[in-house]
Amino acid sequence: MHSLQESLLNGKPTVQMDYFWKYLIKHGEEDNSPLIDKDLMFYLEVQKYKELTHSFTDEELVKRKCQAIVDCFLESSIHPPCQIDISSEMCNRMIKNAVKVMQGKEIIASLFDEAQFVIFKELLPYWAGFMKTYKPPEDPNKRAISKRQKTLQKRYEDFQNSQPPKEERLSLPMIKPGPMHSLKVSSLTYSITDGLKVKDTDGEDSPPQSRIKMEDDVESDLKAKMKVLNKNRKASVLSTLQSGSRNDIPAVVQGVS
Repeated sequence: MHSLQESLLNGKPTVQMDYFWKYLIKHGEEDNSPLIDKDLMFYLEVQKYKELTHSFTDEELVKRKCQAIVDCFLESSIHPPCQIDISSEMCNRMIKNAVKVMQGKEIIASLFDEAQFVIFKELLPYWAGFMKTYKPPEDPNKRAISKRQKTLQKRYEDFQNSQPPKEERLSLPMIKPGPMHSLKVSSLTYSITDGLKVKDTDGEDSPPQSRIKMEDDVESDLKAKMKVLNKNRKASVLSTLQSGSRNDIPAVVQGVS
């Protein structure tokens, strides 16, 4: 059996590495280390990057490989942006140096060495546990399939076997208007499973009832204010009559009885 360092050396995902990756997915979730399987993928991709820098291959290919590593593991569009178990300071430092490579200023073969060293120490305990139970498959070409891969494969097969929907003219169901003060509200709902449906909801907090209650409150408040205003006007008229002639009464209050 090879050591972890020997197994990771060429950066190629061997059958053993496939089973180790599956082992990491399972035990990483149990140990609250959700990024441990991505640590392995990062390590392997960095080994490929190193191989490109040492083989004096096309410089454009090196820059694209560097960009891919940054996009997948250091500045991912999936939260968290850093998809491997390293500090944010180390991540930012590598991104800064990676920009030099991607801009063609220099080729840095040791660009990701610091992160590889940290990740290797994270992987070692899992490798020890994996090697205690690992048995090579009878078929050397048989690859390990994770639970996520099985789920995706099942969904793809269901999609391939699904029948295309029939072309039918869409007709909306009729909604009958209810009483003005009814608590029942009708609305159209749509789902992939059930299609278009009319949904009736009941409740004291339904929108029509809320609007009716608000209108009643406004009307009651307005009546109360008008009552107070008329009372004040009558008092003003009586006061004017007691202190002076009717000609002193403003025109706006002469009509108050």
